[in-house]
Amino acid sequence: MKFVIKNSILIAFSVFAVAAIGQDYKIEVVNIEGKPIEKVLVIDEDNKTIGATDAKGIFIVKPSVHGHDIRLKKIGYQEELIAHLSEYNKVALKVKSLNEVNIMGNKTQELRKEGVEVLDKCELGKLACCNLAESLENTNTVDVNYSDGITGGREIQMLGLAGSYSSQMNEGMPYHRGILSKIGLELVPGPWIESIGISKGIGSVTNGYDNISGAMNLEFLKPKKTLDWHLNGYISEIAKTDVNLVKGFQLNDKLHTNILAHTSFSRMTMDNNHDGFTDMPVFMNLNLMNKWNYLSESGFRFQAMLQASSYENQAGQIDHSHHTSHTGSDYIINQNHKSLQAQFKTGWELNSEKESSFAILYKFNYATQGGDIVSRIINNNQVYASISPIYYTNLSGENSKIKLGLQSLYNNEHERIGSLHFNKKEFVNGAFGEWTGKRENMTVILGFRGDYHNELGFFASPRATLIFAPTESHSLKFNGGFGFKTPTILTEAFGFLISNRTVQMPSNLQAERAFNGGVSYKFSYNLFGMASTLDASYFLTLFQNQLIMNLETPELLKIEYLREKSRAQSFQIDNDMKINANWSLRLSYKNDQTLVVYDGQEKLLPLLKTDKFLANLYWVSTKEKWRFSTTLLVNGRARIPNMSLASENFSPWYPIVHAQINYVPNDRMDFYIGSENIFAYNQYDRIQSFENTNLKSFDAGMIWGPMDVRRMYIGGKISF
Repeated sequence: MKFVIKNSILIAFSVFAVAAIGQDYKIEVVNIEGKPIEKVLVIDEDNKTIGATDAKGIFIVKPSVHGHDIRLKKIGYQEELIAHLSEYNKVALKVKSLNEVNIMGNKTQELRKEGVEVLDKCELGKLACCNLAESLENTNTVDVNYSDGITGGREIQMLGLAGSYSSQMNEGMPYHRGILSKIGLELVPGPWIESIGISKGIGSVTNGYDNISGAMNLEFLKPKKTLDWHLNGYISEIAKTDVNLVKGFQLNDKLHTNILAHTSFSRMTMDNNHDGFTDMPVFMNLNLMNKWNYLSESGFRFQAMLQASSYENQAGQIDHSHHTSHTGSDYIINQNHKSLQAQFKTGWELNSEKESSFAILYKFNYATQGGDIVSRIINNNQVYASISPIYYTNLSGENSKIKLGLQSLYNNEHERIGSLHFNKKEFVNGAFGEWTGKRENMTVILGFRGDYHNELGFFASPRATLIFAPTESHSLKFNGGFGFKTPTILTEAFGFLISNRTVQMPSNLQAERAFNGGVSYKFSYNLFGMASTLDASYFLTLFQNQLIMNLETPELLKIEYLREKSRAQSFQIDNDMKINANWSLRLSYKNDQTLVVYDGQEKLLPLLKTDKFLANLYWVSTKEKWRFSTTLLVNGRARIPNMSLASENFSPWYPIVHAQINYVPNDRMDFYIGSENIFAYNQYDRIQSFENTNLKSFDAGMIWGPMDVRRMYIGGKISF
């Protein structure tokens, strides 16, 4: 009897087990409104697509998959993971913004894996970040330098080269170009920025032909994330004031928009080095942006951005009491910049199983720069327009992808400063293709781009990237390729034109051509229990034709195309350490060596700092209500061009220290107080022959250090 009972129990369990093993598992996928989503890819843990949901959002998983992780993936939605299947699984997918679709851009985590440095809201919150220039103070990858000793204009440098060799992007599309390239840092309010992605070296062929030394991609606050009111205010001890207001609106479940408004101004004049010139200009900045996002469930995506900005400043002499020769006319510089920009992205999902999509990107920009340098009238204007259709698809699952695209652009620039003038009218038509292949721990990206310029002919831009990551802790990246650009001559030379130098410049337009290649190594490790990341890189740029500013002869500026080869090399090493739950430390060292042939003699590029050391110490309290950040920048020597046919000089090493304390009582408030340049270091003799502006030796272009002294500030951010 016991035997019968025992066997009956075993048979019952066996039947139950067989039934369980043979049971199907149901997955239902809906959106946040509860509506079904069809054609959602269902991917197993071996990265194989086992099917897609039907019109009711349903997919039945066969018994053999039970116990495995399942991923749900669809273009336009955030990927979701089902760790363990149950009999019935209901998943709500969240829509992601248009720029996160493969053809539009990549997620932050994916960017960092590809070697892109990402400055997120946490990094940007360590300083006041009133504009883009100040948002880059905590990175060693990008240098921000003053263009001259009077106007306070700032420009970037990457890999030892001027900012004109890198691309400034607005969510994957060209941003401030041409005549706006020098003032562009002032036209981007810091509180508008959600993140900054910085990539060193030659960029993707999809981003254009002229991103030779790198690219800086700005992500602005998204409409869907700004439905509350966001107010930001800042004031410094020199009465520089910033106010920002952001508000988003949801018009329906598919359409969102937001408005970003900014004003900043300063009316106080200071002369800390007693040369009779204001240290920083008085200015007024007005900026307005409107963004739109339309996200449909049918696979259509639309994004638009409209921006209007006005920036006016005045700088120059403010005191004549100690001038040895004053003619009665002040040396005053007036500038007024106005710009109107519009960009649109339209995207369609074609095949969810292959992740195929098609997008068209449109860009329009109109900009003017007026004013005067004493009696020399400034009259610059630019019209830029481009259109680029792009097709993206998987060739064989996740491991082989391709992008194909076309681009047509029109660029019309007119520059006139006094008797100097330069015009260029460009029509450039190009085609590009980029293949991405992945196998185990290796990724290969091969790209080719061909462009035909209406005046300069055809240019080929082959590019390649190899990423090898044998383990989670190690990754090695090689990338290289060719690019070209056409200069905006007077804008790029603007700082050196604030002088009495005689100017010689070319009358014809030529293309600057260069090869850029680099290697980067990233290593994650633990040091005495501290999670750390080491990142080292070396990049080399070789020019075949380069526009140079020859300052080697006193009282003469020769703007010329260099037929001899010139080169720039940059080495950088960063180490990020998470000391404990509260403290973190970043250490960084960079060495730039840019060699150019001037009048037959190879020399270092003038005014370029060869060395730079950065240290950032960051502390956050246990409940994250208090935060403290301090940054030390030690800047190395820069070669000062020969001013009197005597021996050449070099600027001294000098330190800059910033610090800020934040009080965050809740997730809707953030108050901060801090100081830039705490020890008030500045270049004292930044204007040559300042005592007499009529001398031929008068020159405000020899700027290698900061212009303003300590700047204490207070501010706050409130959401309501």
